Amino acid sequence: MSIRFLPTVLLFLFLALQANTLAAQVALRVPVDTVQAEAQTTIRDARDAQRRFEIDRVRWLPATASRRYGACDEMLGRMCLRNDEGGDWYPGPEDPRITRAREELLVVLAAAGTLGDPWILGQRVVYLGEAGRWDEAHSLAAAACSGGDGDGWCRALEGLALHSLGRFLESESAFRVALVLMDAERTRSWNDPEPLLDSEGRAWWNSLSESVRPDRAGFVWALADPFLLVPGNDGLTEFWSRWTVIETRVAARNTYGMRWGSDLEQLTARYGWEVGWEREEYLPLDPGTRGAVVGHHHPESRPLLPDGGVFQDPALATEQAWIPDAFRPRSGYAPAYAPIVLPGAGQLAIFPRGNRFVLVGALALPEDTTFHAKHFHPNREDASPPWRGRASEAGLFLIPVDGQGATLATRAVGREQGGFTLEAPAGRWVASLEVIAPERRRAGRTRVGVVVAVAHPGQVTLSDLLLVDGALPAGASLEDAAARALPRNWLAQGERLAIAWELFGLEDDPEPLLYRLTVEKMDIGLLRRAGRWLRILGSPRVWRVDWEEVGSERPGLALRSVEVDLPELDPGSYEVRLEVRGGWGIPLVGTRTVEVRR
Repeated sequence: MSIRFLPTVLLFLFLALQANTLAAQVALRVPVDTVQAEAQTTIRDARDAQRRFEIDRVRWLPATASRRYGACDEMLGRMCLRNDEGGDWYPGPEDPRITRAREELLVVLAAAGTLGDPWILGQRVVYLGEAGRWDEAHSLAAAACSGGDGDGWCRALEGLALHSLGRFLESESAFRVALVLMDAERTRSWNDPEPLLDSEGRAWWNSLSESVRPDRAGFVWALADPFLLVPGNDGLTEFWSRWTVIETRVAARNTYGMRWGSDLEQLTARYGWEVGWEREEYLPLDPGTRGAVVGHHHPESRPLLPDGGVFQDPALATEQAWIPDAFRPRSGYAPAYAPIVLPGAGQLAIFPRGNRFVLVGALALPEDTTFHAKHFHPNREDASPPWRGRASEAGLFLIPVDGQGATLATRAVGREQGGFTLEAPAGRWVASLEVIAPERRRAGRTRVGVVVAVAHPGQVTLSDLLLVDGALPAGASLEDAAARALPRNWLAQGERLAIAWELFGLEDDPEPLLYRLTVEKMDIGLLRRAGRWLRILGSPRVWRVDWEEVGSERPGLALRSVEVDLPELDPGSYEVRLEVRGGWGIPLVGTRTVEVRR
């Protein structure tokens, strides 16, 4: 071995090692590049498959007559909104070719699902849901989130699936995790109720400073809860679900064949995703009809939020204010558990008792008087799968307006009618009288603001007038009166009038009480009003009865009732007025508007 060859040997070894390293790097780099290319090809193929499916879907949609030149109830960017939902349209069976094509698409998407691409995950969830496979959609989203909390996107998809399964409490929890993980701008958009508010509501919302809007948004969404009988706030999770669907559509082909824009975003946020589609027939003399697509939202949809004036002071809102205009709706929602939501579920009456009060509510599931009830739709009576076999339920709720505590409730499972009593501290509330019948896909609700002031010591108070089915027996309790209360604010023509009321704060010593009951028609026509003003016509006929009785048999409290025969009253609205005089001075007056029907 010669020392002088050492540098040559060392150089050879260095070059050999360097060559081996480069070879290893090349050997590693080539497969990585190949895997990435294959992944990109797989994702591209999945996008192409989704695009082809939506194009094919349009080809197989049922044809409908062109309404290209009909009036739009609202123009939303490029979208023409009509609130009649195409007349008597109702969701029907899907073309089998669309069903098969969707299954083929889901196979392609599943093959790409191992790549962890968020777009692929979103498409799989929404198309599984569209196929009615929300359980699988939930499992898929939950698996994507299995590593800890996952990211905000998988949690949002999980919330969408849980909402669609009727698991609203779990849906809300998933969405709240998603919102924490989202960027601030997206979180603000997803919580902002402004798209759903009517003009009065938007004016109120825009008058608020940015600093108070997050708190006020929570207040709006609490009032947007359609039915407190149903666990969770499905009005809120419905809105979050819509934003999730929006995210899946931004970079995907849609059935309209239009580039995604703010108009489609607003449309989905306000009315939800479509539940059916039609294709307008091609008219040879009107090339503009070629390819026009009509998307249908649920035909039973009703506005998700009440009139904007409610938010300014819910405690003062009338029953009518909670029933927004369904013919010009700013938003729409049809709960899966009861798409047919009917107002006027019953009557409510307040019974003040010093620093507390008792609310009496009587209700019955309203008859279906909606437009579609008069027409035959084979699928209309079929309960949504998550709600099949669910028992009917009724209840009475008091929602605090000024943060004075938790919502108070009394409820009964298996009932579609009956009376309830609920005691609460005097204050400002929103009362909600509710009944749901999932098997009949129907629900009824009456909401109204409630303001009860604390009575001063020694002050005598008169309750609201409660319509009952007949005079109460001596010694009857308020619970007895509630059990016999009419679940309505109207009387049939010729029906006897029976009312119950309560005096609170009477002195221990009985004293005579003087009563006057009057019934007077309210909806007098314009010509008759003018005739009365000109004294051409006399005063309207007022039915009146007076009587006297002793004071309370119980110190401080007197429950009374009366039943009378009325003359043959014409149909219309009447004011029933009770005036009570006693030793306290100024007469106490209670009124109730009653409708007389044929």
